[in-house]
Amino acid sequence: MRNATACALGGIAAGAFFLAAQTASAQQTNGCPAGQAMQSSDPSGKNITCVAIPNVSGLQGQISAEAAGRDRRRNGSARGR
Repeated sequence: MRNATACALGGIAAGAFFLAAQTASAQQTNGCPAGQAMQSSDPSGKNITCVAIPNVSGLQGQISAEAAGRDRRRNGSARGR
């Protein structure tokens, strides 16, 4: 019984060691901070160039207004038929 317990504990310890080693050897990923997008990277992926993402909320408002206007015109012309 003592030998089986020792083997089980040894197996658990080995599994934990391999799991920790796998996590430690994982490839580090590089990324850009919030509000920026990756423009380019070197072949190794270690050096990246980030660019700011512009604030497009004004443009999105214009697009939404145009779409709403087109919907109104489309629905208005269908009623007149």
